[in-house]
Amino acid sequence: MRNPDVTQATIGSTIYVSGWTATIRPSSTYTNALKKQHIIDYGYTDTSMSD
Repeated sequence: MRNPDVTQATIGSTIYVSGWTATIRPSSTYTNALKKQHIIDYGYTDTSMSD
């Protein structure tokens, strides 16, 4: 997925700035829920979230 805020003109104030990724990353609550659902959806026998 492409972030429209990141362009050649804004790269110096976006991805090249320490900590910028943390400002756009979804919370672990959100991503863990997705992981759990995908494990179910894909029918994986290994249901360990760390794998």
